[in-house]
Amino acid sequence: MSMKRTLLALVLFATLVSAASAQEAYLRNDTAATLYVLASPASDDPSAARLAPGAAYRQVPVGGVLPVRPTGAIAGFAFTRGEFQFPTFHVSRAERVSGARASGSGRQYLTVSEESLTTERVVLSAEFTELLSGPRIDNQYLDWVARDARVARGPSRAPLGVYADFGDGREATGLDESLLWGRGGTDLQWIKTDAGPADLFFAATVYTEFASSTAIFVYVYARGETIPRATLEFAPDGPEGFVLLWTPGSREPAVAGNLVSNDFFLEAQIWRSALEEAVGSDYSSLVVEISTASSAAGIWEEFVLARDDFQAVFAE
Repeated sequence: MSMKRTLLALVLFATLVSAASAQEAYLRNDTAATLYVLASPASDDPSAARLAPGAAYRQVPVGGVLPVRPTGAIAGFAFTRGEFQFPTFHVSRAERVSGARASGSGRQYLTVSEESLTTERVVLSAEFTELLSGPRIDNQYLDWVARDARVARGPSRAPLGVYADFGDGREATGLDESLLWGRGGTDLQWIKTDAGPADLFFAATVYTEFASSTAIFVYVYARGETIPRATLEFAPDGPEGFVLLWTPGSREPAVAGNLVSNDFFLEAQIWRSALEEAVGSDYSSLVVEISTASSAAGIWEEFVLARDDFQAVFAE
């Protein structure tokens, strides 16, 4: 992650927490594995906190964060590809109080590190086949290969619309006047998605390598409205980052999930709770517009690539 992106991430995470209720808590994954966190309250006794395969879990990618229950024990396991058994972690109520960092308002920040993991209690991969067969936010392409694309574009397909800002505001322009189309990851290849009870999962590939200034935007509209109720920003500038959520009138974005990326591929976890606070839970009334944008030499350009119903893009 670049220094600029690192500083932005720290500011945005501080914004997320400062804007949250004083009763909210956030878990950070400081291990080298993907964490699966038990979504329901865990027993305060580690020996009784059984991590059942049929229970609900939420992911936290490496370097990522996750809103967690404000009270009670937290338990889960750490997944690593190629392993057949996974270490577990358990943070009791007392350990949360003593180990969490808190702001002056009492908000909690809890880190799960390598030292938090134990092999005294492990879970077996064979018992969690169904859970582990779903998409995983770990910068690996293989989870998405067999899934159908929700948006697919050929390399020569022109954008639906092209916009530029030369310093005087956004204005429509022609593709023949564009400097950035087909460069720096503006040429989207496909988008694939999956839906979980608490999270939406999003993956995208591009034909050309992402530039540090390039981002993918998903504008979420209520049907018939011309101003988006929310805008999701996916900025693949480094291996780790956050999904940003912009709403009308907001001067700063909120953090709405985790993102990982490499040169040609990104995947993200979008927290339903954050998105639905802005757009509601009735996805049937929503439509989305998807674009890529990039900047260079003082010019900003945006390319509208797809429009569709929300539920057609984000599988339910």
